[in-house]
Amino acid sequence: RQHNHTRLCVVDPEDSVFYECFQTRDRSVTLQPKEHGGRAGSRIEGIGRPRVEPSFRPDVIDRMQRVPDAASLAAMRFLRNLLGPTGPVPGASTGTNMYGCMTLIDEMRGRGEGGTSI
Repeated sequence: RQHNHTRLCVVDPEDSVFYECFQTRDRSVTLQPKEHGGRAGSRIEGIGRPRVEPSFRPDVIDRMQRVPDAASLAAMRFLRNLLGPTGPVPGASTGTNMYGCMTLIDEMRGRGEGGTSI
């Protein structure tokens, strides 16, 4: 019988605090408001936050990957072209996840590993 070890990798878009919280374990990290010289916050809809949410559990995450907005948008456009005009319309958050999965798959292939990325 084969024993698989599940690992959790979480993607986080630019201008979000979850990646930094995971790295430092500092739950008080926030983005400074733009009017105070800070960043505007994540431009990827539905994901990324300017403050750490109470539900964020860095202790169960094995790895986090920060995904540049340009990579999220490129992956979204790739999926839209692949699915065609009658398929579902993926958004930028789907592109963020797709980019993260493709990065992991590339790393696994480079090490000669098999597995599943979802």
